Amino acid sequence: MSLGFFIGGIGVAALAFAIYGGNEHRLATRVGAAFLLVAGLALFVVGAFPTDVEGSPVTSHGTIHNLLSQVVFTLGPIGILLVSASRGRKWFLPTLSAFILTGAFFATEGILSLNMNGLAERLFILVLLSWWLLASYSEFELAA
Repeated sequence: MSLGFFIGGIGVAALAFAIYGGNEHRLATRVGAAFLLVAGLALFVVGAFPTDVEGSPVTSHGTIHNLLSQVVFTLGPIGILLVSASRGRKWFLPTLSAFILTGAFFATEGILSLNMNGLAERLFILVLLSWWLLASYSEFELAA
């Protein structure tokens, strides 16, 4: 997992630089790219701090992992929504829909106590990763 966090963090930071350095000078794009950069750097650092195994004593590494993960899970989606909004309905509506569906799954899990919190988190991660990959491909196409 550490290698995945390192590579993912580098990828998200590189995407942020590509978005920020593009021809678009909208404030939402710039702020969104800055949030993505911070999220990418936090994701990279998460790789150095393994999470605590459920039920084991809390460690400083696990605490740092959890705090940095919250940075990724907060700034990543905000950055994604800002960049998507600045790119128009074609990007914003599917992005917003994916976050709404994921949020609905989290809410349903919380209300009904389905013990599927891990699945809800993985679904959220899938949305983040999918957007990052699609946006990276889009940036690559724009550069070509």
